[in-house]
Amino acid sequence: MKLKAVATLLAMGGLLCAGSSAMAHDSSSWHHGHYWHHDTSSCKATVVPGAPVDRYGCPVIPDADGDGVADVWDMCPDTPATAKVDMHGCPIDSDRDGVPDYKDDCPNTAPGVAVNAFGCPLDTDEDGVINGADKCDNSARGDKVSSTGCSVAPKAVIKFALGSAGLSASERKVLNELAKTIKANPGVRVDIQGHADESGSAASNVSLSMKRAKEVRAYLKGQGVKDAQLTKVGYGATRPAAYNLTSDKRRQPENRRVEIYFLSDSYSIRESDSTR
Repeated sequence: MKLKAVATLLAMGGLLCAGSSAMAHDSSSWHHGHYWHHDTSSCKATVVPGAPVDRYGCPVIPDADGDGVADVWDMCPDTPATAKVDMHGCPIDSDRDGVPDYKDDCPNTAPGVAVNAFGCPLDTDEDGVINGADKCDNSARGDKVSSTGCSVAPKAVIKFALGSAGLSASERKVLNELAKTIKANPGVRVDIQGHADESGSAASNVSLSMKRAKEVRAYLKGQGVKDAQLTKVGYGATRPAAYNLTSDKRRQPENRRVEIYFLSDSYSIRESDSTR
């Protein structure tokens, strides 16, 4: 059909101004892959009376989508007039991500990166780290994460009574669920960090915080977690979660705790991160 259209235009003389006879003239320009020759004398001799002409006096070739490429050559005939197109009238996709520039909100995406409908890198868990760089690609919604998408928040916080390293029934339930997640991810390393308030001496607080960490570690092992996955440390009262003042008894319980971390950059969770 396009060949027939071209033949019709040739019969009308519409392309004579861009023909071989016009190639000898000095005035010409390149536009979307086609030469338009500004030879008004040859055009005037071929214009059909009443037909529209351009500013050089040559017949106007139909361009329905207004992208600068005539319909007879346009392989993408419905391109928006504002879109940059190639010589075939198709939208340009500079970063070759499958989204044309006029729709691409992220026009400089690196090669091979998966993108969404707007041309921006995918971030499935919406943690701010794109899939290709995210080593923990199922982070819980709202988690604070590192530059590689792994949580920097504790996975669980286990509370203790004053001077005690014993686990309550409610805290055991938390550890039961946590153990399931750890066992489902044999590559994860778990750091168990014990803490204490300022009720005792510095030495006794360090000792108590380590006892709490050991108790949690032993319980997780009892639930089937491998010993090699678990590390422990006791910080005493040196890292309070709240104002660690002996005069403010309301705040002390927040500091009698064990925080459990999944070490960053070493795992990809396959089950829910939520433990409380």
